[in-house]
This record gives sequence, C-alpha cells and structure tokens, in this order.
Amino acid sequence: MIEQEKQLLLADLCARLPYNVRIRHYVNDTDFYSNPLMTYDIDQLENNKAIIKPYLRPMSSMTEEEKKELLILLVGEDSISYFKVENDGITNTDENIQFGYNWQYYWLNFSNENMSLYVDWLNSHHFDYRGLIKKGLAIEAPEGMYK
Repeated sequence: MIEQEKQLLLADLCARLPYNVRIRHYVNDTDFYSNPLMTYDIDQLENNKAIIKPYLRPMSSMTEEEKKELLILLVGEDSISYFKVENDGITNTDENIQFGYNWQYYWLNFSNENMSLYVDWLNSHHFDYRGLIKKGLAIEAPEGMYK
C-alpha cells in the first residue's frame, strides 16, 4: 500500500470509528477478523504493523427506503419529490423550465451542516463513497452484514 492510499484509508477509518464498521485485520500474513474497528487498529495501520480493510457497502446497494431517508434528512419531507438519489450522487428531477417566464429551480444546499449530515449518514450506513472497494482498500460487505 502506497503512502497516499494509507492516508486515504486512515482518513476514512477515523471518520467511521463511531459507527462500528467491521474490518478485516491482517498482521504478518495472518488474517484476523476484528469487530468493530477500534483505535488500536488505526494505530497499527498508521505504524505499518497491520493492514486494515473495512467492510463497506457499494453506493449501488442503497435501498429505495434509504434513498428516501437520505432525501428527507437533506431536503425535508416537502421537497423530496424534486430530487432523486443515484449511484453518483443526488440529482434534480424537475425539468427546471415551465412554459412562460416561470422558471423553477430546486437546489440542494450543501451548507456545512448539510454536508456533515450527508457524510455522517453515509458513514453510519457504511457506504463506500470514496471508492475504496475499487482501489482494493476495502472489502464489499456481504448483504445483510450491517442489519
């Protein structure tokens, strides 16, 4: 693992500490399963004494119920019909243009508070929003692991 990958993984794991993410812990070619992630694991990764890989869910595994929950959190119950959650983010479903001079735009406000809510929600549901699975830095969580 190169230093840049290690730093990316450390940043991700530290943000997931409060959410009981499950990990695969490797020391000297011995495979240990640690559940949940603890600060000790992060220390071992940081000091090159272990390889740690979290079990994460791909963004594509988000259920319709979770998508609705996320939209309610970010835009409120009254505005969720104007947005949808896709694998690559949240998009506006409105046509944006109505006939005449009445233009309708619906913006998702990513203020500091909304951004924190979004990232915390993704972490609490164990989603891989950094692409760690594709980079070989995380393991795709088996279905039902976090239920």
